Amino acid sequence: YKVVVLDDLATEFEMKTKDAVARIQTLEKEAKLTGIMDETGGKFIHITKDEMAKVATFIKSKGRVCVDDIVAQSNKFIDLAGS
Repeated sequence: YKVVVLDDLATEFEMKTKDAVARIQTLEKEAKLTGIMDETGGKFIHITKDEMAKVATFIKSKGRVCVDDIVAQSNKFIDLAGS
């Protein structure tokens, strides 16, 4: 899945949500998983290394960018459908 609800993930693995979040953070630190944690929305969005590289290339090519520009480009580069 590309987007997972943290509560659903925790239920699936029979753990508390905070433990699922901690496990995701551990996997990120080990470079086994990449993505964005949206704790306010209770979701984790998986972002591939290729998608991250595209966003990084965009930022490097522009030099200075605002958050709105990054969001707009990220929406083009990141496939939330997971295809």
